[in-house]
Amino acid sequence: MATGRPAAGPPSAGAASDASNGSAPQSSDCGRRGRLRIFGAVRARGYTLVELIVAVTVVAVGVLAAASSAAPVGRLVRWGGAESGAAAAASATLETLRSGGCARLVSGDTIVAGRYHVSWSAAAEGALRAVRLTVVYASGTAPRADTLETAVACGP
Repeated sequence: MATGRPAAGPPSAGAASDASNGSAPQSSDCGRRGRLRIFGAVRARGYTLVELIVAVTVVAVGVLAAASSAAPVGRLVRWGGAESGAAAAASATLETLRSGGCARLVSGDTIVAGRYHVSWSAAAEGALRAVRLTVVYASGTAPRADTLETAVACGP
């Protein structure tokens, strides 16, 4: 009895071929190596020239931004090193003055590590000595001076 439907069985050669009936394949790979079917259009795998130009431009801008910030960071590191050295010179000089007792707490100056000029003055204030220590050093293009004031106890 004929129902109007095709008989079940092996498909005909024309129905199996996508090229013969013009329909899209069921999977995203259209059977040709190196090409994809996206939204019904065949697209080669890889990047377009415009995508490559945009990517290179973004990377170049990032590299230039990093390079332009390197000089100020280097300058800040040098200034920080100079300030740390000045603080160390002041601390070492003050400890030397304290270890000598009140008899050594008189005005004077010295050069520490060849680049820090340390000078100090001491004034008696009862059982204390007021000590003012100044460190002059090169920082950038001009000399810089940092001052430390403290009191040292003198007594029995």
